[in-house]
Amino acid sequence: MNSTAEKILSDRASLAMQRIGAPLIGFPSSKTRPIDIDTYIADTKERTEETDRAFILSLTDYYFQRNIDNLSGRLKLPKGFLRKWRQTEKEAIGQQVQGHVVAFEDVTPWPESVCGEELFNSIESQIRAFLIASDATPRIIALWCAMTFLVADLAVLPMLVFSSPVKRSGKTTALEITHRLSNRAIMASSITPAAIFRIVEKYSPTLLLDEADTVFRTSDDLRTLINASFTKNSAVVFRVQGNDLEPRAFSSFCPKALALIGHLPDTIVDRSIVVPMRRKKPGEVTDRLRADRDMGFSELRAMLARWILDNREEILEHDPDIPSSLNDRQADIFRELLRIADTIGGCWPGQIRTDAINICESVDDEDDLKTMLLGDIRSFFDSIPEVKQASSQSIVDYLITLEGHPWAELRNGRPITTHGLARMLHGFNIEPKTIRAGNGTPKGYLLEGFQEVFSRYLKTYQNTATKEINYMSVNDL
Repeated sequence: MNSTAEKILSDRASLAMQRIGAPLIGFPSSKTRPIDIDTYIADTKERTEETDRAFILSLTDYYFQRNIDNLSGRLKLPKGFLRKWRQTEKEAIGQQVQGHVVAFEDVTPWPESVCGEELFNSIESQIRAFLIASDATPRIIALWCAMTFLVADLAVLPMLVFSSPVKRSGKTTALEITHRLSNRAIMASSITPAAIFRIVEKYSPTLLLDEADTVFRTSDDLRTLINASFTKNSAVVFRVQGNDLEPRAFSSFCPKALALIGHLPDTIVDRSIVVPMRRKKPGEVTDRLRADRDMGFSELRAMLARWILDNREEILEHDPDIPSSLNDRQADIFRELLRIADTIGGCWPGQIRTDAINICESVDDEDDLKTMLLGDIRSFFDSIPEVKQASSQSIVDYLITLEGHPWAELRNGRPITTHGLARMLHGFNIEPKTIRAGNGTPKGYLLEGFQEVFSRYLKTYQNTATKEINYMSVNDL
């Protein structure tokens, strides 16, 4: 309940409490020690239904639930009745003051059939007129917006993420364009996990979240919920509802588009199509997307709704060819867009596959860095075949000598450290151990601890170093 609702509730209870000369329980404005049910019964000379109701409403939720048995006995009212009446009364007060009804503009499909290739070419041109972005970005937005009309029949929904390193790079404009072309879209700059699953359960919207970098910094629960919303089977939240505390399931499965500065958590990036945005250079010109003008988007959205209506079965029955360079998760992310592109025909099937490969390569940098580390550690051991263990420092010393690799300037121009090495290897369940090296017992790693990881994550056992250096003796290691 918001502060205004609390004030109404407090004022209502206060009026009745003043009539019986008793202080409120649980309200910040209360200046005296709160009374309990026994004190209320004993000190109230003229109890009425009105004073009983006011007393019940004046209690905090914690006190009410903790003392429900005593309340029921002293007031001679069933516990179920007390819970139901109190909840109904509080909801009625809340409904008078909280926000406004969530509303959607229903899309009326275009009255005539439309050509898919001509339509999507027009949508691409329309988007490109307002954005400075990569060549792939308008196509990705167009296909993702088309996907929002198919949600009821899909099992996986990739998120669409607009990211940039700095402000004023077109993220909010891209999100607004997505809002104007998507089905049942709502935009928010802040939202709670509870609001997400309740809105999704009731309205099945397309949810667009601006300033996502701020939201995720302050809510781990929200990140967890969005992670689980990638597939329909996992996008379920359980809550206890009603007077009987009945478990109920809520869906959080809906299309989601995010705009942010910086980087999202890796787990969310792994479920998203990440579209990097960039600021306009001097001399680059785009049309201005006005908030008070439709700018031709409603007509395109109506045509998009009609094209999906006419081609729905064909899209859903189609099993697209997935580029071999995409891993399983990336295949899930792009499958629905590939289905739509193949149904459009023309140059779209080839273009979107190229776009998918390029986008997946660009977001794999962190994983590639860890894979590079494994390859370089493999080359370290290969360079000295008789060595089966090595200190952390000796591995670090080797890494920073590799030309063309990032280890010498990994941390803002500073080289990787033994701590940084341990942190990167931790994700592979490889931990440093105390080893025997000459007369010392430093922390280090056993070659056998890497063997399974090498076989799983390295496509080849070829030496990935740009040079091999035999500069240490076995005892040094």
